[in-house]
Amino acid sequence: MAMLTRDLTPCFVQSFSVESKTGYEKALLVGVYDKTFTDLDRCISSSDRVAGPTRRPVAVVVRRDGRLQEVDPWKVVIDDSEEVFEMYSWMWDEESVKYEQLGLAEVKVEKGGDE
Repeated sequence: MAMLTRDLTPCFVQSFSVESKTGYEKALLVGVYDKTFTDLDRCISSSDRVAGPTRRPVAVVVRRDGRLQEVDPWKVVIDDSEEVFEMYSWMWDEESVKYEQLGLAEVKVEKGGDE
């Protein structure tokens, strides 16, 4: 895992604790990393017995009490995400996006005469 950074991002983490009124708790996002699991970890946690190490992304957050915690990335919501997006620059607007820029193939539907 990489070292802690000073660039912490305010976020909310989905929580199922009784104290949480909204279902989310405030936290600071440290980063998202690939975590490697060994075959032994997988055998203990699931019935899937794929041999060798596997990786999956984890988000590391700092909780209010100072603890670091690994959570699933999909449980993290960036606070003021609109503001975070404004810090970056795209040279085109969404309406002018070309399929090639997104790495997608344009699908053309050809209409036949017997509809």
